[in-house]
Amino acid sequence: MFKISSVQLDVLRNAASQLQVKRMACEILTQLQETNSELVQTRSTEETLQVIQQVIRAAVRYEILDFEDLCKWAYIRLATNQEFYNHGAFRYFLDEPLIHPKAKARNIVTSFLMAAQGRS
Repeated sequence: MFKISSVQLDVLRNAASQLQVKRMACEILTQLQETNSELVQTRSTEETLQVIQQVIRAAVRYEILDFEDLCKWAYIRLATNQEFYNHGAFRYFLDEPLIHPKAKARNIVTSFLMAAQGRS
């Protein structure tokens, strides 16, 4: 019988997690290509996938796992070219454990929409 060490198990979990992030990034890219093709065309596919993977990893840190929320965050990240999830203005509520992850995701989207309206 084979026995997997804890180090090997950690490596397997990390590989599975990376594969899951890549798969989800591809799904988000497909969704963005269908709804916002002009935004996605400004970068290479590989570069866009890397940005989306960064967004997914950041969202998971804040327990934001909803596909729609991830798509919106990816759109905002690609549209603004800003790592808003690392910005100090948003950290106060993203790091707050009493705020529900869905509320965190929506707060970012609302902030983006308000800023966009202010520019127009």
